[in-house]
Amino acid sequence: MNTSQRLTRSNTDRIIAGVAGGIANYLNVDPTLVRLGFVLLVFTGVPIWIYLVLWAVLPTESTVNQSFGQQVRENFAEMEQRATQVASQVSSQVNQIIGEQSRQVNQPTPPAGTNQQEQNQGPATGPTQRL
Repeated sequence: MNTSQRLTRSNTDRIIAGVAGGIANYLNVDPTLVRLGFVLLVFTGVPIWIYLVLWAVLPTESTVNQSFGQQVRENFAEMEQRATQVASQVSSQVNQIIGEQSRQVNQPTPPAGTNQQEQNQGPATGPTQRL
């Protein structure tokens, strides 16, 4: 444990908010281990809101010198911005999937028992075909 340093969220080693990266830096361990620990805690029944609380109260490396209230306000603004960004990404992906499905549904299908050659060229007679 690094006692000369304050526990902060990482600015550089982040996937969601930098909480795991900051804890890993403070404990001097690999961030992947901390992330894995968070996942295991969620599966053992520890609520995910603990991560959200840490996101809200831990300062980032660049905001350590600000007041606690100002840090929390900035963290909530960051949470709101991140949530809006994720919602926008999810919405665009859902719209893309819905658009692909509607194009597939709206494509005309040929009548049963006919193939494309019969529709465009009429029936083929023997070994010759129309050009």
